Amino acid sequence: MSILDNMFGNEDSMEKAMKEMGEQFFYIKVLGAEEPECTRLLQKAQDALAILKKEGQCERIKDSENIAGCKVTSQAVLVINDCVIKNGSNLEIEDIVELLKKF
Repeated sequence: MSILDNMFGNEDSMEKAMKEMGEQFFYIKVLGAEEPECTRLLQKAQDALAILKKEGQCERIKDSENIAGCKVTSQAVLVINDCVIKNGSNLEIEDIVELLKKF
C-alpha cells in the first residue's frame, strides 16, 4: 500500500471527491499554524505545482499562485478542494505530485 492509498479519512472519500469534481477546477490549501511544519508543507505543495505546471498538467488547478498557510489547525494539513489529506506534512513532493495527478 502506497502512502497515497491511505491519505483520506475513509477509503471512499477520494473516489467520491473525484466523481463530484469531474472536469471542474480544483484548489489546494495548506492549513496550520505558522510554524516550520506548515512552512515545509507549503513549500512542498508549491514545488509539486511547479512540477505539474512544467509537465503541462496544471490547467485544472485554479489560483495555484495563491496557496497559503493560515492559522486554523494545530498541525499542518493539505486540503484539495474539501478533502483534508491525512498526514499531509509527512508527504514528499513526489507524493503530492502523484496525489494531484489522481484528481
